[in-house]
Amino acid sequence: MKNIPWELAGQYFFVTVTGSRCRDLAHEPHKGLLLTRIADSCDGYYILWGGIGSKSRPTNEFLPHLKIHGLLCRMNAPQKVVVHSHPPELVALTHMEDYGQESFQRFLRSTHVATKYFPEGVGMAPYETGGSEDLANVTENLFERHKAILWEKHGCTTIGVDSAEAFDLIDILNSAARVFLLCKSAGYEPKDLHSKQLQELQD
Repeated sequence: MKNIPWELAGQYFFVTVTGSRCRDLAHEPHKGLLLTRIADSCDGYYILWGGIGSKSRPTNEFLPHLKIHGLLCRMNAPQKVVVHSHPPELVALTHMEDYGQESFQRFLRSTHVATKYFPEGVGMAPYETGGSEDLANVTENLFERHKAILWEKHGCTTIGVDSAEAFDLIDILNSAARVFLLCKSAGYEPKDLHSKQLQELQD
């Protein structure tokens, strides 16, 4: 593996196995997780524990995750966990031409009061091949000013001080997307919060 951030040399990471399912991790963590160590030369990694057999390998999104961790190290950020998932309602929104960067931020502010936790909005990454260097670089840049990134036609990636916080951010966003799509499917246009209400939430 090339282009691992040099800040990660010698560091250890738990990462999911390619093809594993998060719902199984609590019952069989040794099958769905790998403990890895980044090589001192940052040109690869070692698998120290976990998985099933010699063919187990980290998630396809390992490089984007490592790029994010490198950024968090450089920023001395409190977040230590990166979570990536494929929430269907959020992914559905990326298929709608009307919901690009500006429209999505407006939807986010007005659909669900819990989205007050995203005053900086959500980063929107255009489609790139999963696990690719291009996707890793775009994602790394967006995390400089966001804590949640939406990958077009793919999924959502968040950061948190622990796995619960990172998961909660995805759950909040997907709940907002679900409310929006339920309104649209019932034939109603969701009503935006007005400026005073948005300011009260900020306060």
